[in-house]
Amino acid sequence: MKEAQSSGGRILIVEDDPSLASGLASGLARAGFAVTVCLSGEQALAALRRGAMIDPPMRILIVEDDSTLGSGVLRILQAEGYAVDL
Repeated sequence: MKEAQSSGGRILIVEDDPSLASGLASGLARAGFAVTVCLSGEQALAALRRGAMIDPPMRILIVEDDSTLGSGVLRILQAEGYAVDL
């Protein structure tokens, strides 16, 4: 997990492709956001459970399959009481 500090809002990116995640994070950081990048669903869940990303204004989750990275993360977050829109 990698976190960049900034004066804007907070954004959590969950993406298993490091190049894509880095590109998204760089652009969003330049736009003034504090960006946390998690390269796996497990990392994202750990960050959320630690409270590292409490109520970010936006969550970016690239859903490609039913693995823990994709919709599995959404199901787990919903089961744990997080407000998650599909």
